Amino acid sequence: MAKMDEEMITLHNVMSLELAIKRELEYRRKMEVLKRQHRSDHPLVSLEVPPPSQADRKRKEPAIVIQPSSSYQLFQNHPAGLACDACQLAFGTLFHLKQHCESLKHRGILFEQKKRGGAASNPFRCRLCNSWCSSGLTLGQHLNGTKHAALLQDFEAARQA
Repeated sequence: MAKMDEEMITLHNVMSLELAIKRELEYRRKMEVLKRQHRSDHPLVSLEVPPPSQADRKRKEPAIVIQPSSSYQLFQNHPAGLACDACQLAFGTLFHLKQHCESLKHRGILFEQKKRGGAASNPFRCRLCNSWCSSGLTLGQHLNGTKHAALLQDFEAARQA
């Protein structure tokens, strides 16, 4: 009977269970590598030294450590002043901030904060104007507003002086 089963496998071009499992495991490993790669492609700038688990990962560009003591230092490389206070990260563009806020890492941090009772109700912040926004849409409106434009212009003038 075993010989008949072997003939059916070869006749109908059916792969063995071992081969199917091996291919499935290879596929899963490949997908996990792609997920990790996608998560590390975000151009983020850390405001403090990353925890050891993040420091071990290879990055395309080294993280720049920024001391939050002076607003000039904070906005020297990021004049837009976009930040995620929950994750202690600063961003150069609204696109990158929105992309970060949709990430699993950010959502996980917010979830942990909520469990501890310290959830941020307004996760979007423009540090230049010290304005808090409840969503990416309201932050985008703030960035297009006159108050932000005036403060950004003043900051640029002070930086060039």
